Amino acid sequence: EAEQAQQLAAAPPSPPKPLEGKLPLRNQPTFDHTLVNLPTALPFARHELSMRFTHRFSQPVLPIDCGGCAGIGELYGLDSFSESSFGGAYGITRRIAATLYRSPVSKTIEMGGVFQLLSQKGKEPFSAALRISVEGRNNFHPSDFAHEGSYITNFVLPVSRTISNVAEVFVVPMINLNANVLSSEAIPTDPIGTRRRNQVAIGTGASIRLRPRTALVMEWNPRVAGKSVD
Repeated sequence: EAEQAQQLAAAPPSPPKPLEGKLPLRNQPTFDHTLVNLPTALPFARHELSMRFTHRFSQPVLPIDCGGCAGIGELYGLDSFSESSFGGAYGITRRIAATLYRSPVSKTIEMGGVFQLLSQKGKEPFSAALRISVEGRNNFHPSDFAHEGSYITNFVLPVSRTISNVAEVFVVPMINLNANVLSSEAIPTDPIGTRRRNQVAIGTGASIRLRPRTALVMEWNPRVAGKSVD
């Protein structure tokens, strides 16, 4: 018993549990591979599986040319019918990932890949990735490919930079080829925006950290050329 007591007395004390600190956002991000809708330049880990589940509510909110916009009585659109979509991404290597996303709207499937260009480490001033994907309606039914404009090709270049351990800002230019699949059916008297086939958008966003694992997230994704832009 005396020997056991000496061993207990000689045992080193347990180290105190380290406090969670605010690491740089590139080491402890407050966002995923998407911000809200905008893709980010967060690198994929090898063999990482990232799942994505989204809702799109049918009732509009912004009171711009809107006859039935949702207000507080409709919980700003949360009372309306929603369309749920599901998808994910898989990191093949540290620089290459494959993506897949399925929406019930016209049974659209989007499949593509991500190539990591830069990761903000050392001398690299920002993070950047190239995303290329193809969307097809009707579950990519072979008959749809016989019609011009039945699929959409997307090129997206998310770029981001961390600001100390406080925030990360994003700029996401994107080009969507054949974005307006009905442009071939437009007539000369239709507005020019409905006759354009492609579109260009430049998304911007930010993730501002309030606590080590809590952040305020915001984004804006305006179309700057092409479809529906006069």
